[in-house]
Amino acid sequence: ILVATDKKVGFRDSAIYINSSADGQLDIVADTEIQIVDTTIDIDGAINASGEIIAASLDISGNIDVDGTTNLDVVDIDSAVNIAAATTVATNNKIQFRDADLYINSSTDGQLDIVADTEVQIAATTVDINGAVDVSGNLSVGGNLDVTGTFDLSDSNFTNAGDIQLDSITGDSDTNTSITFSGSDVITVTTGGETQVTFNNGSILPTTDND
Repeated sequence: ILVATDKKVGFRDSAIYINSSADGQLDIVADTEIQIVDTTIDIDGAINASGEIIAASLDISGNIDVDGTTNLDVVDIDSAVNIAAATTVATNNKIQFRDADLYINSSTDGQLDIVADTEVQIAATTVDINGAVDVSGNLSVGGNLDVTGTFDLSDSNFTNAGDIQLDSITGDSDTNTSITFSGSDVITVTTGGETQVTFNNGSILPTTDND
């Protein structure tokens, strides 16, 4: 059945029809909906959608190439995601994990926030921090603190003798390691029993009882 170029196959009324508006193009037109009832629809070519694609589920066995902006309300990814280019998160958005209390965001220009309501754990053999470390709370070191450079505790940073508490200080005399207190620093040594300070010239301060 050959339908002429300017003719249509109409159904019900003039708003529902099949025709060819251009050479090589078949138009299926409806003023409300086009419904295809089948268990499988096989499309060999590309799909060009100018509007939204609404699906109960979307199973794609090949690649997804998105050139524009993608807005996803909820994404459930079972396997790995390979992102070749950079992904930008808007200023007022967050990357959230588990619940609203675990997220990564940027609260101000130039600052990256890693937020957790309990703990942030970094599991690596080495953590390299190139900038300064600003600790507003307590710094708890479960193992050894190895400082290869100068450990500078300036007077301007500490206001009283109770600011720094060291359970033990170990120096290796074979490598001429020394701990130097200079200026008008106040050194308080407290133990459960007696206190003794020995200088490297052999002199010993009087022993005092701290009980």
